[in-house]
Amino acid sequence: MPSPSTHSTLLGTLLIAFIVAVGTANAVTPEDVRLTLLSGAAPVFAGLYTTRGWTWAVTGVYLANILLNYLGPHDYIAPVAGVGIFGGLVLATAALLLNHYLRVSRDAEHSTADFAETLTRAVQPHLPIEDEGVRICGFYVAATEGGRIGGDFYDAVPTPYGYRVMIGDVQGKGLPAISASRQIAAAFHEAAHYAESLPEVAYRMEQALLRDNARSRRDEQSSDLPAFATALLIEGHADGTFDYLSAGHVPFYRLRDGQVTELAATEPGLPLGLGTLDDTPRVTVRDTYRRQDAYLLVTDGVDEARDRTGAFFPLSERLAELARLGLPAETLVERLDEQLRAHVRGTTVRDDTTALVAHFPGAPCAAHGPTSP
Repeated sequence: MPSPSTHSTLLGTLLIAFIVAVGTANAVTPEDVRLTLLSGAAPVFAGLYTTRGWTWAVTGVYLANILLNYLGPHDYIAPVAGVGIFGGLVLATAALLLNHYLRVSRDAEHSTADFAETLTRAVQPHLPIEDEGVRICGFYVAATEGGRIGGDFYDAVPTPYGYRVMIGDVQGKGLPAISASRQIAAAFHEAAHYAESLPEVAYRMEQALLRDNARSRRDEQSSDLPAFATALLIEGHADGTFDYLSAGHVPFYRLRDGQVTELAATEPGLPLGLGTLDDTPRVTVRDTYRRQDAYLLVTDGVDEARDRTGAFFPLSERLAELARLGLPAETLVERLDEQLRAHVRGTTVRDDTTALVAHFPGAPCAAHGPTSP
């Protein structure tokens, strides 16, 4: 199958040949028959379907053809009018080149977002998660700022100590952040089965991040290495209690009987990677849950998402409105996803946004893949 560059070369060559053919025909026809402007479509097609280099080449040949046929020896039009026409053509050409630049930038932006979501599908647990009475729905929206893929991560596993759920966000963007998030998630998945307490699980995750940072510095992959990551760990028990630990992560929310309660650790602790700065041990908080309770866990990309005016997404307000409707977990998270996308529409999303709704045990979640499309 021909490559995109081959297609651009072929189309660009054909468009230039078309312009030359039209210009030649125009030169041999009577003066009252003017064909040159018929080739005006060539730069348009070049801007839409070829590379930037071919767009410049086709446009240059087109303008040269106009000069030769309209401002040359044929003297079809007065010089003053010719300057006006040529100036208009230059402006039109500039508009074509701008359109090409915007198209390429938009395609690259979408490609980056698609890559981020594809990568997440490959390495994150498939959503929804339904296991041992625990049901977790959620969505992931990739950042659209070119080349700035974030490092959101999450996981949920049954263990001998309870059902453990984790969500987090690596500081930084790009490949170093992706590498760090994968190492942290892998450490959680392993430690969750063997570590007796959440502080020990958090310690294992932090050590994995520190090792990854050291390796990245040795490899000099980037000058913008992820220094830390926030994380929230929850451990649900069969007796209706659960423990949670926050490593500098944003609060999470309990939905109960149409009411929303923000839950935040009294001692949230430092983010992973910064724990060595303070010898204070990480602590857990214990709470209780009811059968129909649901818990919303998010990364800061959700409540810090901005609209065109720079206003933050009103997460608490929107969540309260949805909770009063008594929606099942699946519907609630879908509505929240729709509202978030509507809020940031037309803007550049600079951070990944991830949200999980955990139900212990709530209504079943319909399978719709690891992320919302």
